Parts: sequence; structure tokens; C-alpha cells
Amino acid sequence: MSPGPARAAALPGAPGARGAGGGGGRPAWALGALCLLLAAAAAAACLRLGVQAAALQRRVAALEQELQLLPRLEQLVREKLDGLAKLRKIREAPAECVCPPGPPGRRGKPGRRGDAGPPVSDLG
Repeated sequence: MSPGPARAAALPGAPGARGAGGGGGRPAWALGALCLLLAAAAAAACLRLGVQAAALQRRVAALEQELQLLPRLEQLVREKLDGLAKLRKIREAPAECVCPPGPPGRRGKPGRRGDAGPPVSDLG
């Protein structure tokens, strides 16, 4: 006697049998490969974020170092500018006087003569 149709479906490997791995229409290796792919993508994303975080930390450290050097740089610039600044003596004159101090000097040498223009008869 052969087993009936109800009994044949319960046997593993039988044509109509539903086991633990074959119920969804996808083989078990495909689900495993999908999980492995997702795990690899997550690991790659974490690695990339770690590299970016390290780069940002290096940039912040460089900026902090520049901020520590900035006051010293400003002090050096101030020292240089203080040495270059000229002190001007204030003359004793009333506020409404705008004339230059002292008498005018000698007249300078006359400059070179310019190029000759067109004759007067051609203008009119």
C-alpha cells in the first residue's frame, strides 16, 4: 500500500511538501546572501563614517592650534606697527588757522614745455 495524498505532502522532499526553508518561494541561500550583503554595506558605511570623523577631528585640532597662535601673531603685528608709527608734534596755532606752518619756500624749477598744439588759423 502506498501512502495517501495527505501523508505524501508531509514527507520531506515530496513534491508538495512545505518545509522550513521552502515556504516563501526563495531559497535559503538567497536570504543568507542578502543578509551578508546588508551586513557588508553596514560595515562599509561605519568605516566611511569613522574615516570622516577622524578627518573632522584633525581639522578641528588644526583650527584650535591656529586660535592659540592668533593672540601672539596680533601682538607681533602691534609691536611692528608701534615701531613704525611717527609721532607728530602739535603746533601752537588757533583752531581756525588752516595755513601751512612757516613761510613758503623758494619756487621750484619750471617744468618741461609741452608739445606744440595745432596752429591758431586751423582752429576756426
